[in-house]
Amino acid sequence: MANFAVILARGPRWDDSRGGIREQRLWNEHAVFMDRLVADGFIVLSGPVGDGKQTLHVVDPTTRTRSAKYLLKALGRGRACLRSHPVSPGPSG
Repeated sequence: MANFAVILARGPRWDDSRGGIREQRLWNEHAVFMDRLVADGFIVLSGPVGDGKQTLHVVDPTTRTRSAKYLLKALGRGRACLRSHPVSPGPSG
């Protein structure tokens, strides 16, 4: 199964008056959750794109950890996901 490129946007709870992501409410909890997704192998690659208001995550949908299932369920309900696309390795594998 191919990995997926998922592009996320800031959600309705984003507070522009707080500044960057590290100043947002619940930043520490968010960071712990995202670190767990990386450690579990669900997030393969991640980082800001464009003007920084969107984030690209390359994810492995075959990962079946509790955290990955939670995120996939949220994305399936349309929370913050702008679009997703299957991605395949290039000719070098």
